[in-house]
Amino acid sequence: HRDRGGPLVATVSKPCRCILVFEAWVLFCFTARYVSWDPSGCISIYTETHVPRYEYRAKFYLSEEERKWAKQFMDVFPKPIIAICTQSKEAVKNWPLDYWVELVNSISPNSSIIQLGDDKEPKLENVIRFAGKHTMRESASLLSQADFFIGPDSLLMHVANGLDIKSIIIFGGSRPADCFGYEENINLATTPECSPCWIHDGYETCPHDIDCLRSLSVCQIVDALQIN
Repeated sequence: HRDRGGPLVATVSKPCRCILVFEAWVLFCFTARYVSWDPSGCISIYTETHVPRYEYRAKFYLSEEERKWAKQFMDVFPKPIIAICTQSKEAVKNWPLDYWVELVNSISPNSSIIQLGDDKEPKLENVIRFAGKHTMRESASLLSQADFFIGPDSLLMHVANGLDIKSIIIFGGSRPADCFGYEENINLATTPECSPCWIHDGYETCPHDIDCLRSLSVCQIVDALQIN
């Protein structure tokens, strides 16, 4: 209806609202089942609807001043420089800390490791810690000088892709790498029966002690680094 010449307003009765809610729920269930829950489902829907599959790329723009600042900052460290970030906001995306310790100890003798992220990043030995000390743009500037990035499905994964930094992304099984990963990256994923679980902190916890992440070994990361 239109009230006193004002904008057109749609009034929905309570029974209609119930129907709309139900239809939205059906759409959500369909999407979760055929798009999100099964990575191959994404491909089949693209095929069945004749929508071409599109591989997304990120783009992160830095000024020349930002790049120059980071280069001067990083030139003192021996190459190769490997940037890491160990934490996502979702616990089911985080590779176990003891695995990170083993990885850092394995690769630190032959590389400089810079740790990016916020102040919640765990304290590690044999790294150059920038986590919690710089702004987001400063962290991106430092990341632009790295030869490689290793981390979970998180903000810095997208920033690294936007800066054309080679990356190893530790997905595990909580989210489908086929849908969320960049094809330029090495996306390490597992697909147990519970995958993808879509667990969010504050609502659920993993009943399997993140076996999907524990099954990704340090050797897999080291091997991937050597290949590239």
